Amino acid sequence: QNQQKQRGPAILLYYGPALMQKAGSADPYNTMRIIAEIFRTARQLWPLSEDQQLADQTTILRIDALKELSAQEILDNHSQGKSHYAILRNGQKDGQIRSFSPAKEKPKELDGSVNIDFDSLRDVFSWKNHATSSFYKAASFTTKSLPNFTTFSKPFVAFVH
Repeated sequence: QNQQKQRGPAILLYYGPALMQKAGSADPYNTMRIIAEIFRTARQLWPLSEDQQLADQTTILRIDALKELSAQEILDNHSQGKSHYAILRNGQKDGQIRSFSPAKEKPKELDGSVNIDFDSLRDVFSWKNHATSSFYKAASFTTKSLPNFTTFSKPFVAFVH
């Protein structure tokens, strides 16, 4: 028997469904890449541990700052220097994404936060051109094609190693 040890904490993106409904309906590919980058960055603040006490815990990460934006707006804000985003650890079990202007000094309340590096998403594909490619159109789906997705109201949960 090959049993995996439980590890944690789990990370829950509060308002994840709202982000997928808003940004994912027009550009699900880049929205999922943005979510993956959020999870990668969150693991810097809440590393995966084999401690059994942490294995049963869930960290709630509020993404209010992104939930009303499209994928293009999130990436444009970052690349054009309008807004950058950072994950702020509020406690052992919760955090939030905050936006800040890169033209100004990072606010003191963001001390100890970790910036989300959306520039890394540009390395694989040019995200603006990707949404119009024939491969993407052939392989894409919309959130409307997922059963009951538009009425899904529970927080978006994913386990990230």
